[in-house]
Amino acid sequence: MLHQYKLNGYNIVLDTCSGAVHAVDDVAYDMIAAWQSTDRETLIRQMLSRYADRPDVTEADLRDCADDIAALEADGQLFTPDTFAPMAFRKFARSTICGSFAQFSMIVMPLHKTAASRMFIVAPTETISR
Repeated sequence: MLHQYKLNGYNIVLDTCSGAVHAVDDVAYDMIAAWQSTDRETLIRQMLSRYADRPDVTEADLRDCADDIAALEADGQLFTPDTFAPMAFRKFARSTICGSFAQFSMIVMPLHKTAASRMFIVAPTETISR
């Protein structure tokens, strides 16, 4: 999972699955945001159009940036697959009453909506006997 945000003048890209944190310029930030939804050539054309008023952004620079993004992706530092996705919100617990295994998904519901009170309840959604 990728998180992008701007903080105190920095463009931060956080790949949560690899733990990689990248500080990038505006062009790389925008290219990374559109990387998975746009093919490379279209993305380069879009960035050339978006940054047409900046003489420091050339097609060669955009191609180099695209190469860097692809290299980071290949090295597992950007757009890293979430290997824990199949396990998310799935728990297995041994039932002490009937001796069967209960499989449940966690449903988190706030009990109070005040900022001072952060209480939650977790409820099972299904049970499977084994």
